[in-house]
Amino acid sequence: LAALGVTVAYWWYVLVPGARVNLAANKRSGRLREYLVELRADNSPGRAAERWFYSSWLGRIDPETAFLLRDEGAEGGRR
Repeated sequence: LAALGVTVAYWWYVLVPGARVNLAANKRSGRLREYLVELRADNSPGRAAERWFYSSWLGRIDPETAFLLRDEGAEGGRR
């Protein structure tokens, strides 16, 4: 039981954070970003499931556009 605990702790505290860092870097400037940009530009109906699956990531690949398209009323009336 102790060996299982050590294995799970290693996975949770070492492997998972490392994979998240690699994924974040890949989304920022790697092959995954290229894929997301290509997916966003391709509006063919055959890729609708892919766009649905990556919809949250597609909304974050262009922060300048997301800033410009934000809802003015969501700020609570501040200007």
